[in-house]
Amino acid sequence: MNGKYMDDSIIGVKFCGSLSYKQFTLFQELLVAKWNRPYFVYPVTALLCTLLFSENESFSSIFGFIKQFASWLLLFLVLSILTVYVRKRAWRNLADTQGVISGDLSSRGITWKTSHSLTEYEWGDILKLKQGNNMLALFYSKRCAFYLPRSFFNTEEEWGRAIDLCKSKVSAG
Repeated sequence: MNGKYMDDSIIGVKFCGSLSYKQFTLFQELLVAKWNRPYFVYPVTALLCTLLFSENESFSSIFGFIKQFASWLLLFLVLSILTVYVRKRAWRNLADTQGVISGDLSSRGITWKTSHSLTEYEWGDILKLKQGNNMLALFYSKRCAFYLPRSFFNTEEEWGRAIDLCKSKVSAG
């Protein structure tokens, strides 16, 4: 190893697996801030616009209020269903494209292998780390990241070593 890596004593951690839909959902939640998710933003924006720009007569009676509330509930449900549909479609495309993912984390960086590619990043090229429930995301750009679910590792010890290595090499985001 060259001298620029401070901790050469950390042994690499290998990973391998394919992403389930549940794991893809967890990964998406790490990528997008909660306040910026469509099923939250669209209904809130529509409600605020209605409150600001509509005549107040529609809210003067209980019937008018119930009618408005039902409209917003319907909008929320439609957007939630649409979000799930779009997410499942994106997951299928990702699963078809990448298949089984393998690689390793070492004191130098991350190696990421799919059926179609081999990518290597040094830790200095990883911008930030986010840790979720049984998921790590290593961001190499503002909106792109490597995902490492707990299931990609064979043992709890390997998962713990992966977390420790990533935390020691990358700042949390």
